[in-house]
Amino acid sequence: MIESLTQQVAELFSQVDQARSDALQATAEHAKYREQKETAEAANSATEEYLGTVAYELERANAVLKEMEGKLQCAEKAIATKDTEINRLLDEQKSLRQGLIDTRVERDALRGSLYSKSPPEPPFGGTAA
Repeated sequence: MIESLTQQVAELFSQVDQARSDALQATAEHAKYREQKETAEAANSATEEYLGTVAYELERANAVLKEMEGKLQCAEKAIATKDTEINRLLDEQKSLRQGLIDTRVERDALRGSLYSKSPPEPPFGGTAA
């Protein structure tokens, strides 16, 4: 009977040791699970923060692009206005050149007319009699 009780106590101690080992293992697994969960939550939080930052930067970049598009449109309008002015000035220059050519032709014609109507000059700078 003492042997049987001793054997039962030994089995109980063995079961207690096994329960302690199982409890330690369960505690370690639970700690590992919590660490993974917290790491995943921290990673999710970091990812959300990063995505928020990216979204903010994209909004800023979009605003800058819109501002640049507005400036570009203003510059294109100014360029178109300047092109129109340049074309007008080139047309005016063409017209003035043509007027100058016409005036020179008219001047040369008047000179020819004057030379043909003026008395001939005496040879060698003498005076006409």
